[in-house]
Amino acid sequence: MGAFTSTMLAVGVGMQAYGQYSAGQKAKDAYEYNANVFNAQENMLAEQKALTAKEHERTIRHLEGATTVAVAGSGYDMSGSYLEVMKDTLTQAHLDKEKELYNLEAERMLAKSRASEARRMGDNASRAGTIGAFSTVLTGGSKWYQQYGGFGKTG
Repeated sequence: MGAFTSTMLAVGVGMQAYGQYSAGQKAKDAYEYNANVFNAQENMLAEQKALTAKEHERTIRHLEGATTVAVAGSGYDMSGSYLEVMKDTLTQAHLDKEKELYNLEAERMLAKSRASEARRMGDNASRAGTIGAFSTVLTGGSKWYQQYGGFGKTG
């Protein structure tokens, strides 16, 4: 009966250690998946930022041209209050553009940070699983030795 019990203890310790190690690896895989999702989000935001910048530049050029045509078509020269209105309008358009680009950059950096954090958490989970597995093996080995007094001893 001692050999069977001894074997069962060893198998139980091994299974528990494998379970802890495996759980750490599975958690790491899940965190890596999340990190990849955040990286994809970061890339999409970078593309969105580039497209938004182009769209705003096109809008600003159109606004500048339309304002110039409107003033010129009215018979006034491009000076004084008309020039001030045009300058204010274009300044506001540039500010709107920069604000939107800033917000997109902040979102992109947040996604990048989340990806890094997910990878760090995955590494920690993997490390914890490995340490837990080794701890189980050491504790189980100690328990086995205390109970059976080493190899060859039964009872």
